[in-house]
Amino acid sequence: MKTDRINIKLYLIIFSLLLLTACGSHFIPDDNLPLEDKVDEYFNYLSNEKNFHGVVLISKDEKILINKGYGSASDEKQLSMKPETIMDIGSITKPFTSTAIMKLVEENALDTEQKIVDFFPNVPVDKQAITVHQLLTHTSGFPSDFADDLDTLTKEQALKKILSSELVAQPGEKYEYSNTGYAVLALIIEKVTDKSYHSYVRDNIFSKLNMDSSGFYGDNHLSKNLYYTGYMNTTKTDYTSINASYLYGGTLGNGGILSTTNDLLTWINAITDSFFSPTIKERIFTSAKDGYGYGWVANSTDYGKKFWHDGGGLGGNSYIAMYPEKQITIIIQSNRITYKTVFGIPLKVLIPADEAGKQIMENMMSNDFTKMPKKTFPGGRW
Repeated sequence: MKTDRINIKLYLIIFSLLLLTACGSHFIPDDNLPLEDKVDEYFNYLSNEKNFHGVVLISKDEKILINKGYGSASDEKQLSMKPETIMDIGSITKPFTSTAIMKLVEENALDTEQKIVDFFPNVPVDKQAITVHQLLTHTSGFPSDFADDLDTLTKEQALKKILSSELVAQPGEKYEYSNTGYAVLALIIEKVTDKSYHSYVRDNIFSKLNMDSSGFYGDNHLSKNLYYTGYMNTTKTDYTSINASYLYGGTLGNGGILSTTNDLLTWINAITDSFFSPTIKERIFTSAKDGYGYGWVANSTDYGKKFWHDGGGLGGNSYIAMYPEKQITIIIQSNRITYKTVFGIPLKVLIPADEAGKQIMENMMSNDFTKMPKKTFPGGRW
């Protein structure tokens, strides 16, 4: 009988350990630590035990709580992540495109109800009614993509391919996330300003806000700092070989910006403060269909309103979320992303910046840092 009791105890211990493992965490921070130290310990754990590599910036009540690098910026060069590390922000370029468009709207150089036929010749009949508003809100009906990120297309070839593409919905009918639509917005910026998209964004956003560590592939002022390596499905990307004039079909508006956590916070603080008039600012952050505004996803959460966007670049993943009622901004950049599918079904997916960014807000609000990031696909935790 004594042996049975020992076995029962042993089974209970094993079951408890299995349950703890299933919950996805062995990390228990010191409750007496201040919030910023708990966050730091949490990401140190993710870096050391869960293979997280990136830079984390969290601001609260208009003060930076933490801005720190974790893990490796380049395995080959043995360089560590730090706040100055410049990385591809992927689709977070879209809110920058929205910033540029809405600045032109504020200056009366453009109207969101204008149609693309006002800017381009030979627009097919099925696309002539598409408006700038629909492009901004992903309701234009354009397909998700018109080319591979690294297809060597000229802008003329890209536009021709876009206009000849088959719509996936009637303009204004429904929300369909579209890289194509934001490429068209970049071309509209060029038509209206008679400048390249690069030049307009550089002169009217980066320079005005002193975002000295932001730019595009091939920018000379960035090359000396562009020392990180991106890893897509463990395959490294050589960023120095990328020609920005051909990236994303030469159009860029849907991706292609490089930046740091510091610069991204500077930009966010500006566009939510005095960069725009209150009227324009409200339009940007008001959702149209399925919670998407002008370049930002707008959600209601347990912590109040949330404005956010994420991005998967060429070997990286970035995430920005603003919680205005809590006065919290979360910015995470990572140089790793894993997305492997079999017959179109997600098999192994790791989107580190997104998943860690969503979890850290929950942890801070609940003061429970034992919870590990949840995997977007297929479920479970890191």
